[in-house]
Amino acid sequence: MTLSFSGTSWSLPYVDESAVVKLAQSYGVPELVARLLVARRVGLSDVDAFLQPKLSQHFPDPFSLRDMDKLAARVTQAITKKEKIGILADFDVDGATSGAILARTLRHFGVDPLVIIPDRVKDGYGPNNKCMEQFAQHGCTLILTLDCGITSFIPLAYAKELGMDAIIVDHHEPEGGQLPVSFACVNPKRADCVSQLSMLAACGVTFLASVAIQNEMKRSGGWTGADFPMKSLLELVALGTVCDMVPLTGPNRLFVKHGLPAMGQGANPGLVALCQVAGIKGVPNLMHLGFALGPRINAGSRVHESTLGYKLLVTADPAEVLNIAFLLNDCNESRKGIEKTMIEQAMVQIERDRLTDHPIIIVDHQDWHPGLSGLVAGRIKERTGKPAACIAYVSDGFDGQEGRGSGRSVPGLNMAALFQSARSEGMLLKGGGHAMAAGFTICPTKVVDFKSYAKNHALKHCVVLDGPLQRTVDVAASLRSAQPDMVRLLETSFGPYGQGHSEPLFALQSVRIDFVDMLKDQHLRLQLVDATGGRRMKAMLFRAAGTPLGNALLAAQGTVIDIVGKFVLNEWQGRVTAEMHVEDAGLPGMVQGFSQSYALAS
Repeated sequence: MTLSFSGTSWSLPYVDESAVVKLAQSYGVPELVARLLVARRVGLSDVDAFLQPKLSQHFPDPFSLRDMDKLAARVTQAITKKEKIGILADFDVDGATSGAILARTLRHFGVDPLVIIPDRVKDGYGPNNKCMEQFAQHGCTLILTLDCGITSFIPLAYAKELGMDAIIVDHHEPEGGQLPVSFACVNPKRADCVSQLSMLAACGVTFLASVAIQNEMKRSGGWTGADFPMKSLLELVALGTVCDMVPLTGPNRLFVKHGLPAMGQGANPGLVALCQVAGIKGVPNLMHLGFALGPRINAGSRVHESTLGYKLLVTADPAEVLNIAFLLNDCNESRKGIEKTMIEQAMVQIERDRLTDHPIIIVDHQDWHPGLSGLVAGRIKERTGKPAACIAYVSDGFDGQEGRGSGRSVPGLNMAALFQSARSEGMLLKGGGHAMAAGFTICPTKVVDFKSYAKNHALKHCVVLDGPLQRTVDVAASLRSAQPDMVRLLETSFGPYGQGHSEPLFALQSVRIDFVDMLKDQHLRLQLVDATGGRRMKAMLFRAAGTPLGNALLAAQGTVIDIVGKFVLNEWQGRVTAEMHVEDAGLPGMVQGFSQSYALAS
């Protein structure tokens, strides 16, 4: 078996040629799109919903979510009786968009909620007793936790003691099947929720809650005014959904498909300002959301103030949001420098202690910024292929310290389950999240024991895959076929892409690396040439420094390789070209080993 430079083998999924022809003829789609649909196992009856999901036909029923009826009724009661409502939202993009969605909905019905975004550094993730006391002091009788709360047993019990009803709106994994004390808990990952909406981000759940609230307000007679234009919230749902990297399937695909075009209409002053600062013109695409807008919103809570992202998305004054957008941009630049230093120090620690020999890599440092622990864990995972966690230390608010950790995993190890298990064993103060990304709080005296516990847990519970990792390639292509029209066709018909519906991977056979260099000490820029020398294409490998693939490509200038990546559009000075974002590469013959191939027509 031939392996790539990164140690993987490539395969092409079997495609029934007769099914491709039938689908192309039945739905009038290009052969390439039909081939991808068949390869992704999209059935004939699902093609319309997949290619052109419609709000009128494919919108999910909000009340299919467990406790949504209780949420809508309680919030309606609070609105009509003029109770003070509090919102506690997470500090990331999903939390900021969730907070903005619910706050804008409540404002339409005459309610000005008290919104609290916990400080990422001082407070850590999720509700805490101090926040509950703040809500009570301001006279709140109802609070809603957004993108958090599902494991906040003590703070939500305290809220009840303070005389407040709490409603959880979350999408993280419950702990051991147990739920905190609450008036209602709307979370599609509850064991007793049969909605089949577990793919939703918190912003999606919050959006459905807003729809349910409006429906209940009208049904109960509590509102006779104009409806709130719920479609205007779809751009926020799309932003939060893409940035939280949840599966882009079902309703998520519907929300993003309709939310992306809405961003180009300029309805949200904050997004208009952030696009301006980020240099984005026209309608933002998925890369803009994931690599330009999302990081800037997150940067506020990482290095400055947790409320900045939320404020950007709810503020109507164009001058004020532009100031916030510039501040977020400055925060993002600061974040890059701090992150670079942390990664360098982490890699020294990993090499010194030979941590790559461990089933999970855990690093910690007294001088690290706790707001960047998740990013650093993610970079370690990318470089080593191992699940990783990063711990930074902050004051515990008394006379000591506590560790703030974030983990990023790989298929086979559930990071949230690891942290929840460690919490139940007394290793952690807090712990939870998703299978692939989770966070925790730890007493410094427990760090050594936790590292040992995590290592043993990973050895026991990690599902080890036999043989090398497999990379599924969608189509064997050629440089001649990779034209802007083809890339644009895929974006408009087969996109948008995300978890659960990844961007198609294309394989190029026997192309020469005519030129390669390193940009900003981390990204590779390549010039690819086909066998005849007649076609050229620019290619990029991001965050390549120090990786086996990056090192191999740097040494391969002038040689012929097989390469796999995604075709994207690059717009520069009014000229649009297709380029490749590289995922993998290997010696010639990798593509020839496919059991089936399809060369795109030139």
